[in-house]
Amino acid sequence: MINYCFKFGEYEIPNSYIAENGYECAPHQRQDVEPFTDARGVTHRNVVEHTKSDINITFRSLKWTEFTDLIEGLTSNYINEGERDAICSYLDLENMQVDSGHFYLDPSAKFKVKRLNDKMDAFTLHFVEY
Repeated sequence: MINYCFKFGEYEIPNSYIAENGYECAPHQRQDVEPFTDARGVTHRNVVEHTKSDINITFRSLKWTEFTDLIEGLTSNYINEGERDAICSYLDLENMQVDSGHFYLDPSAKFKVKRLNDKMDAFTLHFVEY
């Protein structure tokens, strides 16, 4: 039984923090090196062996205590603070299994606070595999 969708280092992101339909996984994305289309219009791909997964998690509006739990859980598991990276486990929806890889937190993450009630607006974090 899988109890989580995404684990950043040793921190299991609580499923209760994730918005309904808020887990999006693009597993094992193939990468090309110098693909080209020939004079006949046929595309030639040079697919490399290494694949990358891409995870977007949309969080529901979190209470301040939940938000600080999430951020502390992520930051305390960085391998390299400058890269915001960790070895992660994730629910691979293509193969219906837990997979793992070396991911970093996209540096464009933005957060918005609802000042009146001390809650965070819903937000999305993007995790990219190396």
